[in-house]
Amino acid sequence: MNCTYYIDNQLEEADRRKLQKSKALDLYASGILNLKTKLPGEGIVNASVATPDLCYDADDLQRLSIESSYPVYLVPEKSGLLFDDDGYFISAIGQKAGDIWQYIEGWPMPQPCFSNGFPFAFDMEQMWKSDTAIESIPVSDLEWNLDYPWWEDEDGEKYRLKPREALNEINRYPSHKSRIEHADTEHPLILGMTLQKRWLILDGMHRFVKMILNRHTEVQVKKFSLGRLRAFVSTEDHDRFDRWRNSRL
Repeated sequence: MNCTYYIDNQLEEADRRKLQKSKALDLYASGILNLKTKLPGEGIVNASVATPDLCYDADDLQRLSIESSYPVYLVPEKSGLLFDDDGYFISAIGQKAGDIWQYIEGWPMPQPCFSNGFPFAFDMEQMWKSDTAIESIPVSDLEWNLDYPWWEDEDGEKYRLKPREALNEINRYPSHKSRIEHADTEHPLILGMTLQKRWLILDGMHRFVKMILNRHTEVQVKKFSLGRLRAFVSTEDHDRFDRWRNSRL
């Protein structure tokens, strides 16, 4: 598969020197100093584009995203990305947009998930300990979560399985079947408000599937708005969280 990958690239001179000394630079056939580049789609943004006729493996891209500290995008042929003027992702376009992958500090995520979720890790323990009120909401409010590949498959490949697939054919997925059967539904789900103004299940998807199988019509949840979520992102990511959130508001 022919691929292109991009790096959100507003590099300070120190960052450039760091990359020039790293193995990550070897991945760039065209270098990293092309700060203004026309991308598939629309607009000219601050990004660097590697040669489109090469496709590097996941380990290379993970290393590149760690060494550069910028998002890296793996983009199939006949697809593209739209960015804002600051180089932040807005949307994916093209015939294979769903096959675009984003790498942030070594964390890979496919387009359906990073477009509808969060490119950040949260301190789940602190979210559990927070004094956020527990409330009941209809199961129907959360069913959209079932249609994105949040789960790993039976081979351990991450972001390959939609919860609805396991819900419909649970015996095909023994590892998830076991987790569903042993899930403690006394604990509330942890929800975060997405940029699309929907409640994403950050913790408790197996509990949620179990409750659906048991024909529950309501679920107990703790809700965290976008504003509140910031407190549960690492302090090093606060500025990036703010830019990410504001670029889409």
